[in-house]
Amino acid sequence: MQRLSKQTGVTLIELMISVSIVGVLSTTVAPSMQDILIKNSITAQMNELSSVVQYARSHAIDQQIDTVLCPSNDFATCSNNWQQGKIVFVDSNADGIRNDNEELLVAKNAVSEPSIVTGPANALRFLPNGATNTPAKILFCSDADDSTQARALLISLQGRVKTSTDNDNNGIDEDTDGTSLSCS
Repeated sequence: MQRLSKQTGVTLIELMISVSIVGVLSTTVAPSMQDILIKNSITAQMNELSSVVQYARSHAIDQQIDTVLCPSNDFATCSNNWQQGKIVFVDSNADGIRNDNEELLVAKNAVSEPSIVTGPANALRFLPNGATNTPAKILFCSDADDSTQARALLISLQGRVKTSTDNDNNGIDEDTDGTSLSCS
């Protein structure tokens, strides 16, 4: 009588088919996963900066005093490089410079890679009525300069913060004027 033995492994053909399927899936799924991770990173950074902007505006209104938000590499002086950390401070003498007697309200670390952040050349000043000295656009891009991943915080003269949206459904967000965001 012949005994049938149970198979305990996989054949070479089964293994090759499995490896092929994994290869096809990884080439189609991996790029979209990278895109999702970049978009989530940009969204998280936008949300964090949006909360800082809203805090600066609220403080200006609540305390009835000029409050400044600006990038800073040393958490003491303002710069125009929005990749650096951010500070919010009370500007009691309205000179746009943080003096020793002016309180530092918020200090945030620099933006993490792979995002590139650009913003206005001057600091954002929130007046006691919540308005800003100028409307502003703070643009967040991926390292790849892909405009489909670009997002922006749009700050109106009234000091209100809005995030960019894709109103024309072309895959690229627009600013308040309807101009597509560009990372290049």
